Amino acid sequence: MIRKATRWEGQTLQQLKERWDRPHVHLYAQIDSTNERAVELAEEGTPAGTIVLADEQTAGRGLISRNWFSPKGAGLYISIVFRPAGQTNPMLIPLLAGLGTVRATLELVGGTRVGIKWPNDLIIDDRKAGGVLSET
Repeated sequence: MIRKATRWEGQTLQQLKERWDRPHVHLYAQIDSTNERAVELAEEGTPAGTIVLADEQTAGRGLISRNWFSPKGAGLYISIVFRPAGQTNPMLIPLLAGLGTVRATLELVGGTRVGIKWPNDLIIDDRKAGGVLSET
């Protein structure tokens, strides 16, 4: 089931687009998988930087298509379409995504131990806080 949303964390869709400087933001109250929707949009030609954000995922998945439980309001469920120009080795993309996620998380939570348990788990203070799933 897919249910669109008009707000996330109290902000309207238009406010999010302006705040993130992204014209293509898709906001859902409930969706099967933000990654599945991002793949669909990418195949339709959506531009790089398109964001898919949801309050709840009913069929999220992780590495090797493992189920990912994504209850309403308990996390950040987001997928972003990237189209890396000049990347000659696509195998580096998941590694770069993981390192970028760690860097961004450190900026947000500072002073905390943040890292990656390879290949794709985001770890904060020895606990899994999320995952990075890259698809082409």
